[in-house]
Amino acid sequence: MKKENRPGAAAPSRLALPTRRRKAPGLRRIILMAKYSQAQVRYRRGYPLRACGVCPMYRKAGGNVFGTCTDVTGQITPYGLCDIFAQLRNPYGHRATPQHRKAIEDIYDHAHGYSSR
Repeated sequence: MKKENRPGAAAPSRLALPTRRRKAPGLRRIILMAKYSQAQVRYRRGYPLRACGVCPMYRKAGGNVFGTCTDVTGQITPYGLCDIFAQLRNPYGHRATPQHRKAIEDIYDHAHGYSSR
């Protein structure tokens, strides 16, 4: 079984992953889907522009603060981030350039004491 790699994401270890069965819509075969643990994908606090809340794999669960992820087990906060994060595409384009995004992340890191400046 091979799980697709998302661009820019480090491939986590695929040993002894829990699996679940799901019938693919319109197909007569059953697909085995693996879910990663939060430790395997280094789940952590996200950034303002990179967080689970703007990932297509994130699913909001009712009125609860936490949601779920299609690829990661456990409760997921919309403010988290992991190594398999994939940002939703904005149909109107992005106003922030990669340099702007990097500057915002550096400011965020510095404000939270993560940087070594």
